[in-house]
Amino acid sequence: MNRQARLTTDSKPNVSVLPSSWSPAVPICPSAGRLRFPVSLWRGNVTIRCYDTPGHSRGNQSFFFNVTDGDKRYVAALHGGLGINTLHKNFMEKTGCLTARDEFLSWIDRFNDWKVDIYLGSHVIQGYMIEKREYQLAHPETNPFIDPTEWNRVLTIAKEMCNELIEDEEAGRVEVVFGKDLYSGGYPKVVRHDGKEEPEYKHHYPGSE
Repeated sequence: MNRQARLTTDSKPNVSVLPSSWSPAVPICPSAGRLRFPVSLWRGNVTIRCYDTPGHSRGNQSFFFNVTDGDKRYVAALHGGLGINTLHKNFMEKTGCLTARDEFLSWIDRFNDWKVDIYLGSHVIQGYMIEKREYQLAHPETNPFIDPTEWNRVLTIAKEMCNELIEDEEAGRVEVVFGKDLYSGGYPKVVRHDGKEEPEYKHHYPGSE
């Protein structure tokens, strides 16, 4: 059975559906129900503010919560989906998510001026999570995860990448190639016709210079 996530197609696609687990040892958790966003969830003494942030895909959620270090208090955030690989025009047409770009950019603009001290990448490579931890272990007097400017920098990069994608498509420099169906043969591949590589989320963080 296809193990890639398929998007729900009902009128309120607040969740993504996996047809099967990626591992027999890790069964899929049953859904406890639908959420009406924004919503706050409580886990112990931590309140997690959840926002439905479609764009990269339907069902994406972003999370904001407070953390403490001694008497210091910080805001941590994880954006549910900053990848632009699903924002290519023919990918949106294939999936029926024709408003994905507008939704993506709308949430970027909305979140951009929010106060965030700790940016958590939805993939470790986006937030340099491993590199930061290695730097922290080598320099225990510092905490590279705390950076009140990183959230804004990452969202700004995401917006620039999306706008660049639109320009590249209009100029015929890029397209998405599918297999015989949407997910066959691995994830849809981005093909550039100008010899360049697809852009990545590259930005500085403490210890990266």
